[in-house]
Amino acid sequence: MARLTGFSLSRCVNDIAAGRVAYEDVEKIVARTAWASENAIKEGIASYKATAWADNPEQAAVIARRLFDEGKVEQPRLKGQETPSLPGGNFHWMDGETKQIITSPEITHAAAVLEADRSWAALGAERKPGEKGSPHGVNIINLG
Repeated sequence: MARLTGFSLSRCVNDIAAGRVAYEDVEKIVARTAWASENAIKEGIASYKATAWADNPEQAAVIARRLFDEGKVEQPRLKGQETPSLPGGNFHWMDGETKQIITSPEITHAAAVLEADRSWAALGAERKPGEKGSPHGVNIINLG
């Protein structure tokens, strides 16, 4: 079930390409890009391949293209809106359902957030805002 919202096209695509996040878990990415045309998207992806995605450029480009093609990339700057500025440190994923931000830079898989909830539920308990996602060590905070 897609529940994750990303806040950095380059970082989120890197996470997906590296296997830290499953593509199927991604609901959308709210990017800071402002690529208004198909040509701009192609040029932007080409630029990111050489810089932000240098570790896995071809796979990252395919992932980015798919995100755009499936309408999963939002670009608020194209509408004159500011991009989200959220508290936290090195984060770029949020659980779109609970609005909890993943702040751990060591996400082994974005499904860890979902799995943490499932793990707590299996124990007959609920994870409270601010509690760690236990089996995966994913720190989360509640913006609520």
